[in-house]
Amino acid sequence: MKPLSILSGTLAIPLLLGACASPERPALEDCQAEVERGIGPGRDGPDLLHSGDRLLFEVRIAEGESSELHYLAFQVLGPAMEGGHPKHINMSATLTTKASASRPSRTRAIAVVTPVYRLRVERFDSEGEPVAASEVELADYVGRGQYECAVLLEGVEEAPESDEELDRMLESAQIASSSLFSMMTIAQGDEILADLLWDVIEKPSLFSLAMRWGVDLHLTPKYEESAPWTDPRGELDSLGPLRRFPLEIDLNDEAALLLDVVVVPPRAPWTLTSGIVALEGRHPSRDVRVDARLVATDCHAIVRD
Repeated sequence: MKPLSILSGTLAIPLLLGACASPERPALEDCQAEVERGIGPGRDGPDLLHSGDRLLFEVRIAEGESSELHYLAFQVLGPAMEGGHPKHINMSATLTTKASASRPSRTRAIAVVTPVYRLRVERFDSEGEPVAASEVELADYVGRGQYECAVLLEGVEEAPESDEELDRMLESAQIASSSLFSMMTIAQGDEILADLLWDVIEKPSLFSLAMRWGVDLHLTPKYEESAPWTDPRGELDSLGPLRRFPLEIDLNDEAALLLDVVVVPPRAPWTLTSGIVALEGRHPSRDVRVDARLVATDCHAIVRD
C-alpha cells in the first residue's frame, strides 16, 4: 500500500480466501427480478454484517467500441467457523504522519480482533443467467467503510495540531485503507472476481514477474481529494450522502487502473463492500473502461428483544 498524502505506514492482514465452490443453492434465485426490485432500505444498528444481507452490482467492461455487461451478487452466509467456534482474526496497522514545519511526525498503531464471515459471490451474464459461484471470507472490520476517512482527510495537506483530531484521522485511515487492501486481496484470489479484474487490469509481463518474483500490488487511495457527489442517474442518492475519491492501482510500480470510487456512510447492507456503491475506472494506457454500480439490495431484518 502506498502512502497517503500525509501518511505512510504498514499493515498486516491475514489472507482470507475461500476455495471456489459450487453453492448448495443459488443465493440469488432470480437476478432480473432482483434488478427490478432495486435498492431497498438499509438497517441501522451495530451489526456491520449479518446472514442474509445481499448486494447486487451491475458491472460493465468496455474496450474500444465493444462492451460486456455482468452482474455480481454478494451475500453473507453466516459466521466463518474454526474448530467449532466463530472465527476471528487479528488485523494490525501502523501509520506515521509526515513531519511538517508545525509539528514532528507522529506514529499510531492499531490492532483489531474482528469476526470473520462467509460470503457467497455469484456472477451472472447480461441476461441474468448464472455463470459461476464461489465462497470467500470477509472480515467484519471492512464494514466500517471508507466514508469517514474521506470526510476527515478531504483537503488535508498537513497533520492537524490537535492530537485528538490526529488520532481520529489516523485510525480512520488505517481502517479504510486496510479494508481496501483486504478486498483487493480477496478479488485477486477468488476465481470469479479475478476473471473480471484481469479483464480490466493488464497482467504484468513475464519479465516483470520474474524480476519481482510475482505481482507487487499497491493501492493509493487519495482520500484528500474526496468531494461530495450526486448521482447523475439519481439512483444512489437515497442511500445517504455520497462522496467520491480517486483510487490508483499499481502493479509492479506501473499504473494498472485509475478509479473514481463512490462511497456512503457505513450502514448495512452496503457495509458488505466497505460502503462502496459505485466506481468508474480506466486503464491508463489501453482503451479499457469499467463502470460498476449497486442496482439492488436485500437487507436482513434483525429482531431484538
